[in-house]
Amino acid sequence: MMLDAYRAHEVKSLELSSPDNPASPKEATLEDATLREEATLENAEMSGRLSPQWREVYDWIMRFLLKPILFIFVLMGSAWWVWDVSQMVWQAGRSGSGFHLSDAVLIALITTSVANFLALVTIIANNLFPNPKKAEDSK
Repeated sequence: MMLDAYRAHEVKSLELSSPDNPASPKEATLEDATLREEATLENAEMSGRLSPQWREVYDWIMRFLLKPILFIFVLMGSAWWVWDVSQMVWQAGRSGSGFHLSDAVLIALITTSVANFLALVTIIANNLFPNPKKAEDSK
């Protein structure tokens, strides 16, 4: 019953005729190829793709400005984390301080912080500044 109601409302498929194009691909002229190339270039400009000269400029900006800024940002974040951990350890070690952590927690905190710092800096550095020799060897 429900299926019959669905079938009653089905949209009939439209039959579209192909446009009449007397010129076959073999008969394309030089003018058609030029127009097609101009349209492709215009489409590339409108779609946001960069021309080769601007692509080089943006690659240079990425390589020499943005990557080092990102790396410095990661280093600053890691330095801030190390500073906070060292302050926690310092406060836990002071006598008369209301802040106390057990020895096992201090060892875990220091160990994971050092491992996190080294791994993060190594991973970021290797991905931002890859070794060109390794890239050539893998090909």
